[in-house]
Amino acid sequence: MNIQDIMNPKPEEGGLEGADLETAVGEGYLIVNSNRPIPANLVSAALAELNLSLPKQSNQWGIYGVNGDQNCELLFEEGFDFPDNRFLTFLLGEPYTAEAVYLKRNFITVYNPEPLSRVRAGENNVLIWRPFHKALDAQNGLFRIVKRSQGMERAQVDKAGVVEIKLEPGQALILTGELWIEWPQNGGDGIGQYMLIRKSPKPDTKNI
Repeated sequence: MNIQDIMNPKPEEGGLEGADLETAVGEGYLIVNSNRPIPANLVSAALAELNLSLPKQSNQWGIYGVNGDQNCELLFEEGFDFPDNRFLTFLLGEPYTAEAVYLKRNFITVYNPEPLSRVRAGENNVLIWRPFHKALDAQNGLFRIVKRSQGMERAQVDKAGVVEIKLEPGQALILTGELWIEWPQNGGDGIGQYMLIRKSPKPDTKNI
């Protein structure tokens, strides 16, 4: 899908203004706010389904997947109209559908003494990350982002700066998997969810 196809939507279509969309496409990620209140009782019920008593072991990613149940499943998309998000549509090459999601995971963060070197977030995929009930940032385990790194090679990435992002409850991070990210050492009390969605057709990521 060409960016010009979604830069000038019909007036009734939701999503970003053209300039904001162009910025997001260039940077490779976007933080979006929920467009309706997320029921507090759903968040509480989803949290109650998680096993948060896992050993605080470390690994190179700094996160551990934890199983949930039906309330966690409902929470993944609650509050957001992902099919109407034009940035997500651009990254995927078509509007979002639940059928395109091939991995959903609840997670907790853990201390990460030996983080991986900078890695791509998930090539050929789009990722959506969101917190449960409190903010996620680099101080409690969320990765940092190398902006505009979709077309970079390793030598360029190693010299580039990173940005820290903060996701408040009621926000979601959408990013192309070609972005390079950096996991922090911090972790231990971050709780959230992420989804991996296949890109179809695969876009030219050097121009995203």
